[in-house]
Order: sequence, then C-alpha cells, then structure tokens
Amino acid sequence: MSEPVVVYFPVPAERTRVASVVRELALSLTLCATRLEVMTALSAVPVAVVVLAMRDEAGRPTAPLIRRVHHQFPDVAIVTCGPLTPAFVRDVVRAAQLGLTAVALNGYDDLSAVLGKALSVARRARVVEQTMAAIDARLTAPTRPIVKLCLEHAPTAPSVERIAARVGVSRKTVALRLAVDRLPPASELVGWGRMLFAGRLLEDMGRPVEQIAFALGFQSGTALRHMLQRYTGLRAAQVRAQGGYKAVLPIFVASLASSAAPALAAAGAHHQRVTLCHDW
Repeated sequence: MSEPVVVYFPVPAERTRVASVVRELALSLTLCATRLEVMTALSAVPVAVVVLAMRDEAGRPTAPLIRRVHHQFPDVAIVTCGPLTPAFVRDVVRAAQLGLTAVALNGYDDLSAVLGKALSVARRARVVEQTMAAIDARLTAPTRPIVKLCLEHAPTAPSVERIAARVGVSRKTVALRLAVDRLPPASELVGWGRMLFAGRLLEDMGRPVEQIAFALGFQSGTALRHMLQRYTGLRAAQVRAQGGYKAVLPIFVASLASSAAPALAAAGAHHQRVTLCHDW
C-alpha cells in the first residue's frame, strides 16, 4: 500500500532531492509549489507525511503553515530537512513548538530513515484514531484513556503497571475500571493493539511477516503468526488478503461486543428477579 506524502520545497534542487527519496521508499508523491497547494492536497486524500522547507517561495517562514497543518490534520507527520545553519536552526526551534515532527540535517542525517520513522508514527496514530472511533460506543470516561494508552503503546508491549502509571492510577484501579465496563484486561487490549498494527503492516505486500514481527517486539515470525491466529482466527496470509487492518478491526469490535453480552444478560436476569419479587 503506497503512503501519500506531500512535498513542498520552493528550491528546485531540494525539491528534486526530497522527491527522489520519497520515490525510493515506494511512496505516493504529491509535489506542491505553494502553501495553498499543500492544504488542497491534504484535504483531497488522507496524507501520512508532509515534507516541507522552513521557508516558502517568498522567503517567509513556513511556521504558520506548520501550525495550520498540525491543527487541522493532527495525525499527519510534518518533516523538514536543511543545512545546519543558525537561520535554519532558529526556524526549526519555532516550528517544533507548532507541530513539526522530525528534522533531517543535510550531511548528518539520513532523510530516508527520518521519513520512515515519521511514517511509522503517522501510521500508528491513524490506527489508534480509527480504532478508538470504531469502539467509542463501548467506552466510558474512566476507560477511554486506558484503552487508548493500551493501543498507542501496544508495539512496545507495555506492562499493566506502565499503563496504570501513565493514567495516574493503580494497577488495581485499571483492572476494576475495565471490569466494570465489561472490557478485556489491559494485557489483552495491548495484545489486540499489536494485532491491529500487525494488520496495518501486512497491507504492505512486500513486507515479510518476520520483519513485522520484529517491528512489534515478537521473538519470531512464528510467534506473531500464532498470536494472530489465536486472536483473530485468521492466518497472516488471510489477514493480508482480506485487507490487513480492515480484516482485524471488525473482529476486535465483535470481541468487545461479545464480552459485554454476559453483563447485559446478567442485568436482564437481575431486573426480572426484582420485578417478580415486587409483584409477589
């Protein structure tokens, strides 16, 4: 799956260099000549990364554009590259406060590696955003931040203690809040997060399962395959063939619905008992 990348560099030589790196990564490229074209491109299709210069075609700082992009499209990674000069550093410092995601210094950093990392961050943010939107009806105010943290940090397989510390409560409180909402334990939610990210990465046809396993902290491709089968009932090849993330998400949503069913049944039985006692 080709990731849309918008490139905005007024200087032709820099624009050509950046465009070449994007093409080498087999990413979909949109070249923009003005600020307006950048915003138009972002509004047209879901974009993963914007790579732009620190100065526009008139020599003005692009910090206002960065702020606007970050405000309207918070999941889009914003990357810049340029020389290690006092002027460039000043522009970067200001832009970093407005939403700049990453910087590649000419002659020091590998732009390809920086873009790859920014793309990974953007992918994760989009998976979390889409998943949270799909399950929002099953969450309450106490459990929403817990579930989001489980998904956001799933690739590093965090402990329940770590999740609890990020929420600012005890491990017992995390378990209690999830139990009250009839949601799976935090460790299982983390596992689902890893499966959702695995599904997203499986959309890249040229990416082997072993590479995906390494990216998600598994000891081997076999370990990832076994966990994917256990959680979804599908083999990795099936997930890839059925759309990757799109194949895993409805199974996750259905698992949350099934976990809520016993609670609804119990509540109905309790209501019936109360009604019968009252009639008696």
